[in-house]
Amino acid sequence: MARLQLLAAAPIPIAAAFQPVRIAQERTAAGGDSGYGVIAVDDRGLICAFDQGAATMFRCSAQDMLGGSIQAVLEDPRRPGQPLCLRTGELQGRRPDHSVFSVRASVGELNLFGRSCTILSLLDTSGRRDSEAQLRETEARYRTLIEQIPAVTFSASLNGGVSKVYVSPQVEALLGFTQQEWIASPVLWFKQLHPDDRDLWNAEFARGCATGGPFRAECRFLSRDGTVVWVHGEARLVKDELGRPLFLQGIAFDITESKRAEELVRASLQEKEGLLKEIHHRVKNNLQVTSSLLELQSTRMSDDAARQMLRDSQDRIRSMALVHEMLYQSQDLARVDFGDYIPRLVRYLFRSYSVNQSCIACRTEVDAVSLGVDTAVPCGLIINELVSNSLKHAFPGNRKGELTVTMKRCAGSAYELTVADDGVGLPPGLEAETTDTLGLRIVRTLTQQIEGALEINTMPGRTEFRITFERGVEVG
Repeated sequence: MARLQLLAAAPIPIAAAFQPVRIAQERTAAGGDSGYGVIAVDDRGLICAFDQGAATMFRCSAQDMLGGSIQAVLEDPRRPGQPLCLRTGELQGRRPDHSVFSVRASVGELNLFGRSCTILSLLDTSGRRDSEAQLRETEARYRTLIEQIPAVTFSASLNGGVSKVYVSPQVEALLGFTQQEWIASPVLWFKQLHPDDRDLWNAEFARGCATGGPFRAECRFLSRDGTVVWVHGEARLVKDELGRPLFLQGIAFDITESKRAEELVRASLQEKEGLLKEIHHRVKNNLQVTSSLLELQSTRMSDDAARQMLRDSQDRIRSMALVHEMLYQSQDLARVDFGDYIPRLVRYLFRSYSVNQSCIACRTEVDAVSLGVDTAVPCGLIINELVSNSLKHAFPGNRKGELTVTMKRCAGSAYELTVADDGVGLPPGLEAETTDTLGLRIVRTLTQQIEGALEINTMPGRTEFRITFERGVEVG
């Protein structure tokens, strides 16, 4: 224990006689708060001992203070101008520069040189009060800030306890319960959580605990009057320097209006999807009716060439109707899955031409290709023309062979559509690039429509039509 040094005629062990002085010296020796001092005052009110701690506190020389009046350095703030009545409590200290600071005095008695002396153990509390004032000011600013934002802030100690829960007052506007009610019942939030959302909340809380946060959830709560309120909540774990969780801190705000808006948009989209499905369905039905009328018309015609023309028109209509049929049946009302479309169209054409599949085999190879309706219809018509042409001309009699239809993704952003057969090939002298037959005219026109390029390759035992086009022409 540090020895108390008083400026007096002889050193006296007053620390043993006066316990507050001993505590002050121990704290000073341990490197604690040095705002402690000891003054001895005789029965005349004159300073007879003044230690170095007091000298530091009063910013003066201890030697200069000896023999002076205690009234010159201390006064009772409750009795300004009156003689100082030495007692335990709050006093005011005065420095040579006339600055005033707060002092807490502990009073004891000691016999010094045969005289009764009052021992004052002093603690400078001005700095502490400033710190406390700053702390109160900071807390007030913080509360003002968080209580003005349009959201609820909250914190909860993970050790539990009502006193360790805070909810900002905005919670009353959100759910109708006062701030005091939420703080008094920390489980109130779980009681008001919608029963259908409790599993979601529990799962998110478990995930956040396992990963250390953050927690995020959009759940329904029941207000005091039973109204459903959608709340978006986010929280994080606050940890100490060793990584141990201390408390949960977060924010919650009302998203009911945005959820209602989402519901309206969702309902509107569902209505539009229903209407679009109905449109595709009706277009498909109308095309089928048109195809049936052409079928009826063909039965009344005796000219084989005319009947063939009507049949070709039916096939073209069927290729377009199939696009709308698939869109009607699909979840995606804007795009056609060609991995499904091409095999279905080819099977229809084989049936339409009553092809003996033991003689003519068909092979389709299609990558994962999905086309918008503005591209799907022209591509369907192109496939219809080229497959129909092969079935009509490439395998005369009972000639056996194979028809191949492929659609692949190319390097970059292009697709490649190929229709090929190993039939008899093009008639001698026929230039595929310049011929003006209706089928090839339709193919060239549709290729231009999708901004593609047509390439015709003829070789012994194989005729191939290859069309490449950019994916950028897709719609949807």
